[in-house]
Amino acid sequence: MGGVGEIFISENGLLQVSGETTVAETSFLDLDSDGIINSGSVVLDGVLRGNGRVESTITVNATGEIRNYGETPVYAPEEALLITGEVTNDGTIEALGGEMEFESLVTNNSEVVARDTVVRFPAGMTNTGTISVGGDTTLHGDITGSGSIFVLSDSESLLVGDLTFTGGLLAMTVGTAAGTLDVAGAADLTGTTINLDYSAGIASQTGDSYQIFQADGGITGAFPTIAAADGRIWDITLSGTDTLIATAIGVAAADFNGDGIVNDIDLNIWDSNYGMTGTPPIPGDADGDGDVDGDDFLIIQGDFGGPPSIVVAAVAAVPEPSTLLLASLIFGCCITRRLN
Repeated sequence: MGGVGEIFISENGLLQVSGETTVAETSFLDLDSDGIINSGSVVLDGVLRGNGRVESTITVNATGEIRNYGETPVYAPEEALLITGEVTNDGTIEALGGEMEFESLVTNNSEVVARDTVVRFPAGMTNTGTISVGGDTTLHGDITGSGSIFVLSDSESLLVGDLTFTGGLLAMTVGTAAGTLDVAGAADLTGTTINLDYSAGIASQTGDSYQIFQADGGITGAFPTIAAADGRIWDITLSGTDTLIATAIGVAAADFNGDGIVNDIDLNIWDSNYGMTGTPPIPGDADGDGDVDGDDFLIIQGDFGGPPSIVVAAVAAVPEPSTLLLASLIFGCCITRRLN
């Protein structure tokens, strides 16, 4: 069965198809009041949405979606969507409030979004895409794979299961408080990249420390020093066997655009903002002392062509104009300001 339009199943209604059900792009398959879909398989180029039961395997293509809410993205605390067959997601799975349960394996190659909800996947989820969690969200099941998990600011999310990354990305964002992810099982983060986004909300300072991750069953893996979006360098350490702590140990010096290398782009940012003052972070302020001046240029000069150094205190002297002119010739850049 296929076509373009909308099919609405409600009040324990049943849609039974012996073969494949295809939902075309811009089309909808709506469930309400415990409606049931029983099909050999469901292929989504459009949207499956609402609350009820789907007794089928589901393939979600790039334009397809599974939602536990109706036409508008509103939080639906009473909504529950149950899918019994395996799900392969190359589109979007979105749960806002309420519950969503997958009785069989979920393979996520694209995007899963969960906000203030409960999502159950007792057979596990293989993630090579992105899982974004926020608010008061609980995930039940094991997650494995090399994908990404984004934890939104001011959220407390819980994974009741084990987390196994193989070179994935664990990203925490911060608003008025740090987003946290707690794992009730064990977490293997070997090869995982940890990213902190403190660019909005909390004004971090050197020495600040936050708990960002906890796994009751213990954490394994190596946790490198990283640069966050606010320009600070954060040291990620394991406290005991089950908690990750992020501590600000300095600023990421002269890498103003955050690409991991100090080059002409960073020099141009310094030049464009020369003389600016204010509360750090300021583009071009390599030493984090609240102004863009010759001290910052010396740090750029020292790091040029390589990764940024960690700077905790400001560099001392402002260079003479002739020193700046010589350095600008070395870098092949034209710096026209005269420093006093």
